[in-house]
Amino acid sequence: MDDNNFHGADRLLDDGYFGSINEGLLQEVRPQDRTILDIACGDGRFGHRIKHMRPDAVVTGIVADAAMAPHAREVLDAVHILDVENELPPIEPGSTDCIVLDGILQTMRDPASVLRKLVPLLTPQGRFIAAVENAQHFDSLASLIAGDIQVHEEGPLKRDTVHLFGTANIQKLFLDAGLMPQFTNAERDEIPPGMAEAIAPIAQHLKLNVNFLLQKMQTRRYVCTGRPMVKAQASERGITFVAAVNNLRQLQDNLLASPIFRNGRHDVIPVTGATSAADALRTGLGRAAQVKDVIVLLHQDIYLPEGWDDKLIAGIDAAEQAFGPVGIAGVFGVVQAGTEKFERAGKVLDRRNTLETPHELPARAVSLDEIVLAFPVRNGGIAGLEPELGFHMYGSEVCLKVGDAGEEAIIVDAPCLHNSESSYNLDQAFARSAQIFADKRRASFPYATTCVEFHTDGQVRTW
Repeated sequence: MDDNNFHGADRLLDDGYFGSINEGLLQEVRPQDRTILDIACGDGRFGHRIKHMRPDAVVTGIVADAAMAPHAREVLDAVHILDVENELPPIEPGSTDCIVLDGILQTMRDPASVLRKLVPLLTPQGRFIAAVENAQHFDSLASLIAGDIQVHEEGPLKRDTVHLFGTANIQKLFLDAGLMPQFTNAERDEIPPGMAEAIAPIAQHLKLNVNFLLQKMQTRRYVCTGRPMVKAQASERGITFVAAVNNLRQLQDNLLASPIFRNGRHDVIPVTGATSAADALRTGLGRAAQVKDVIVLLHQDIYLPEGWDDKLIAGIDAAEQAFGPVGIAGVFGVVQAGTEKFERAGKVLDRRNTLETPHELPARAVSLDEIVLAFPVRNGGIAGLEPELGFHMYGSEVCLKVGDAGEEAIIVDAPCLHNSESSYNLDQAFARSAQIFADKRRASFPYATTCVEFHTDGQVRTW
C-alpha cells in the first residue's frame, strides 16, 4: 500500500507526526518481518512509519477504543476493535512475523496470559517486541520514597497502569509466558546531581551492587524481545530443592516467588548458616520429609518460571536416552569443543543479560555453573560435594566425580533467571576454592569452568 493512497497521507507533512514513536522499538522490526500485528495501535502511526519505510509490509492494528479505529484504518492494512485480554484477533494462526506491544503490558490484568494466547499467531521464526516502562527509574523511586505517588501522563505511574515492572519483572514475565527474553534497547536519562551519592548507603544496606542499581535507575524504558520456547511435556514427578540462604529478601523475591511451587508438587528447603554448599545440601536433605525423584541445589536468587520443572525432567530423560545414566545436570556450563578447546553452552538469564548458545541441548558437559545443579536420585547416591571448596568450584568437582563413576554431566534446555545483585568480579573466596580444585585435579587439565580456564602449566586465567 503506497502512502499516497492513504487518506492520512497528509499527516506526513507534519514534522512532528512521527516524533512520538519509540525508535528503539522500531529498530527491532526486522527486514524479514513482513506481517506485523500492533497491539493497542492507537491512531496507527507506529505501523504507518513501518509502511512508510517498507510499503510491502502488512500491518494489522488492534485497538480497544472505537474512536481511534477510523484514524488507524486510514494508514494500516486492517484494524480490529477488541479487548485483547478477552478475545483473540481474527488472524490466521502461524501467520504473523512480529507482534508489537508498545507500553501496553503494564496496563493488562494478566499480561503473561495474554502473551501465551498470542503465541500461536506467530510464524516459526516470529517473535514479540515490547516497550516496557521501568518502575525503578529515578523519577518513580523519588515519588515512592517521598510518599507522594501521583499519576502522570507518561511513565510507569500512568493512570492506566496495573503492574509496575522492574528489570527482573520483565524477564520473569516473558519466561512465565514461555518466551526467551532479551533486552535490546533502552532509553536512559542522567541521574540528577547528588542522587547517586544519596542512594549509595541505601544500596549498601540492601546488599545491592551500587553500579548495577544506578544503571537501572537511569533507564526510563526498556525494549525487550521475546521468542517462543519449546514447551516440555507435563510430568508428575517431584523435586526436592535446597538453597543456601544469607539474604531473605532475595529468597522471597526470587526462588520462593517461582510459580512452580504453587501446586505443592515440589519441596523447597532454605538453609541458613551453612559453611559450604556441601553443608547446605547435607542439612537440607536431612530436613526433607521425603526426598523426591530429583534433588536440586541452587542459589537463593534464582527464579524458576512456569514449566521449568517439566523442562528439567524432560531434559534429563532425553539425555539418559542419548548418553546413558545422568549423575548431574545444569542449565549453563562448558562443553569440550576440541582437545584443548572449550565453549560455554546453555541458556540462562544472568542479571540483565541473556546467555544463549547455539549448542543442541541436552549436551554433555565438562563443567556446570553452580547456579542450578540437579541430581537424579533414581541413579543411586548423588556424588558427594567437597566441604573444603566452600561455595565455589563444587559443580566442577562433581562433574569430574560423576565422570569417574561412568555417569554423565549434562546441560539441559531449561532457562531460568539468575537475578544476582553482585558484580562479576571473582573474590578471594573464589580464588581459594580454585586453588584447592587445581591442586586436586591437575591431572584433568586443561579444564574450564564458565569463569576460568585451568592450563596444563598450572595457570588459572579468566576467559
